[in-house]
Amino acid sequence: MTDNQIFILLGIFYLSVSLSMFFNPQYFRRFFESFFNEPLAVFVSGIIALIAGYILIIYHNMWEFSKTVIITIFGWLALAKGVLILAMPELFIRISSKILIQNQTLHPFRIVCVFLGLVFMLLAFI
Repeated sequence: MTDNQIFILLGIFYLSVSLSMFFNPQYFRRFFESFFNEPLAVFVSGIIALIAGYILIIYHNMWEFSKTVIITIFGWLALAKGVLILAMPELFIRISSKILIQNQTLHPFRIVCVFLGLVFMLLAFI
């Protein structure tokens, strides 16, 4: 995949998640409440994050002053998230549930997702 294709994929992902949170906040909250209570779902999400991060690092581990470094940073963050989820699932659940389930923190999270989605889409086309 090219850098632009990765930016488009990330942009679509973050914009889709943010739209879901804006239009269906109760569904999103219920989803994560059930997700955090299902050990298999948490474990599989750790594996997916680990694999996605690893793939991004293998193909885009470029520490140069360009937009490519953003992909590298997100790859390392995804890898670290996967390791955290697999090594300390209780800590991941405790931190994530405070961020994603409480009413007062869901709105800023939606804004961050919209911002990231728009930035990634912009980076794809510049």
